[in-house]
Amino acid sequence: MDQALKEAAEAGNINSLYELIRRDAYLLESLDRVPFVETPLHAAASTGQIEFAMEIMNLKASFARKLNQDGFSPMHLAVQKRRNLMVLWFLDVDPELIRVKGRGGKTPLHCTAELGDKVILTRIFEACPESIKDVTNEGDTALHVALKNSHVDALEDLLGWLQRSVFKDALFWQRELLNWKNKEGDTVLHIALSRNLPRAVKLMAESHVYGDIKNEKGATAIGILKGDIQGKEVSRKLRHRSKLGRATSYNDLTSATSICEGQTLRLHRQRNSLPVEKYNLLLVVHALIATVTFQAALSPPGGVWQGQADSNSPLRNIIHVNASTASTRIETEASPSRYVGTTIMGSVTFVLFWLANTSIFFMTVQRIITQEGTFLLFSCYLLSMSVISPNKAWSNINLLLLFCIALYYLPQFCYRAFYAYARWKTGWRRCREPIHDRKEWWQHRD
Repeated sequence: MDQALKEAAEAGNINSLYELIRRDAYLLESLDRVPFVETPLHAAASTGQIEFAMEIMNLKASFARKLNQDGFSPMHLAVQKRRNLMVLWFLDVDPELIRVKGRGGKTPLHCTAELGDKVILTRIFEACPESIKDVTNEGDTALHVALKNSHVDALEDLLGWLQRSVFKDALFWQRELLNWKNKEGDTVLHIALSRNLPRAVKLMAESHVYGDIKNEKGATAIGILKGDIQGKEVSRKLRHRSKLGRATSYNDLTSATSICEGQTLRLHRQRNSLPVEKYNLLLVVHALIATVTFQAALSPPGGVWQGQADSNSPLRNIIHVNASTASTRIETEASPSRYVGTTIMGSVTFVLFWLANTSIFFMTVQRIITQEGTFLLFSCYLLSMSVISPNKAWSNINLLLLFCIALYYLPQFCYRAFYAYARWKTGWRRCREPIHDRKEWWQHRD
């Protein structure tokens, strides 16, 4: 690269760039023809000159994927030089730039894991979650790289990344990457043990890792933990984990997933792992099952006891107001087994019906409806079951379940409703805002 062009890129001088182009119209084209070369975008990325980088990308977008003589792309250099705003700008321009492989098969994600930058890891997850599947020429995943540099906090973020990923076959890749063997046959757990990182070992033991995988030396994690007093609990967790078992805008990837978030992740993973036709068919079947079970709560088998609307029921008002006389009287209670509107079936039969119908309804609804709809539908279902219950005990059980569900879902439901209203009032914005919308980005310098 011409020295004058390099100086203009490092200084961010756009006027000098066009002065050089006026002298030689093929200046950038000649650089693009060279397979491995230092481009102006490399120089701008290294020094954090975002405006100059924008200009170069407008003129030659192919420079973003070109490697220099050292085997690094512009985004590699931005990560290595800790030019965070430049990295965020690259992610906004093209999220797939994070998957460009450079020297040793390393991507910018691997470089970020080497540095242990939690902020950039979170932004990469938001922009391109599938990039975590990339491995180096040594067979190292981003989790391997983070632990080889003793960045346990970065490992915790990456574990949260895997847990929250919803791309196609996300559950398969979650298990695969947690137990991935590199060139030496070491899994992430082997590296955590060999480097004496107890917190990392504990994090891995709480994830879906296998302790009986052998490395090239024939050592397993369970074998290494034998004789270690502090590792007995970890060893017990690993020993009792079967290989056939089931697996279990983010500001904090290290936080545990809530029930609502887990339900949403499960829905997205199911949607992305199945062909569209098959998923639509399952959606129709689940919707039919949910409709039938909900209707059973409204019209139970055998029907309900008939009578006047103001007669007794488990959800009754004992005090009745007579509008004509403006006087109050106490209704005579009916037999507890024959409250008007309650199911005719006996208590034992109702319990069996309630357990089967409620289980099927809950499991089906969770597969097809997001958490807001789940809360409302569950509330209606349990209230209906409470009304038709043959006795006060089962009526109270349904009301208790309704209260528990409301206690958990209602604050989140209200928060989402308020957040949606606030966004409607202020106008719609992307969840991941472009670099231009961030606060005074042009005034910041790394």
